[in-house]
Amino acid sequence: MIPPEQVEGKAEVLIDFEDRHTLFDSLIVCRFFRDLYPWETISLIIQGTTGMDLDKEKMQELAANITNKAREFNLREGMSPSDDTLPKRFFQESLNDSGKMLPKADFDRMVSDYYRLRSWD
Repeated sequence: MIPPEQVEGKAEVLIDFEDRHTLFDSLIVCRFFRDLYPWETISLIIQGTTGMDLDKEKMQELAANITNKAREFNLREGMSPSDDTLPKRFFQESLNDSGKMLPKADFDRMVSDYYRLRSWD
């Protein structure tokens, strides 16, 4: 969906992907088919099961609300932004023979972008 080394725009792609999956989970739709259903198909599924006629923007709003509620719950239960990281080895070791690693600064930038797009502070 996006080159592994690309930082710019990765949070936007992730949020779009995450929002679709949130709706799949809410509708109890099998995740094995998640990449086969574009927004338009999800809208048809929602309309057929609930009668609601939603466009992409409204579906994204609903998905974001679900994600925000889950975040609020996790924060209430003791999680903090410092938990939004990966084990140190992701930043220190190559995951394959390419020698490429995930620079910590790139990861931090993507997390910051994600927070900004989700309106989290």
